[in-house]
Amino acid sequence: MSRQVSRMAGVELNRPVRHGDERGWFSELWRRGGSELDAACQLNMSFSGAGVLRGMHLQKRHPQGKLLWVLQGEILDVVVDLRPASATFGRWWQTVLSADGTQLRVPRGCAHGFLVLSESALVQYLVDQPYLPEDELTLRYDDPDIAIEWPVEHPVVSEKDRNGVFWRELDFSRGYPEGP
Repeated sequence: MSRQVSRMAGVELNRPVRHGDERGWFSELWRRGGSELDAACQLNMSFSGAGVLRGMHLQKRHPQGKLLWVLQGEILDVVVDLRPASATFGRWWQTVLSADGTQLRVPRGCAHGFLVLSESALVQYLVDQPYLPEDELTLRYDDPDIAIEWPVEHPVVSEKDRNGVFWRELDFSRGYPEGP
């Protein structure tokens, strides 16, 4: 049974307005004022080759809200809801993102990851909490209880991602996911 959902509270796609002329175009990607990312404190960028799968990452006690977009290439982006009070708790959502300017907002309390579908991909994202290695949790990308439908048999995965925790090992008794 698929645990995929078509909508997830707080997960939003946004296409910034482009102002163009004969020179090209300009878009405002982010502005302080009125969102949880007003406290954005870190700008990250990753470059990955074909078939690379990064995820599923989150921070436990200091969850990060993210706003991300693809600068080059194409990715399959996946969000897993780990918010116990959410109607989609334990379910996943996906979309394909490319360098067309579309942005994805990932709310706090969700695990996030992506698979590179093109020859390579350059992904940039804002986060509203600093990265804290001691607070990081990696949910297994191939967890059978979550059952994400990745369109690749043998992705290129880091040791950290290959050795992530399974859903059944998580403890939510403190209101956030805690691994074994």
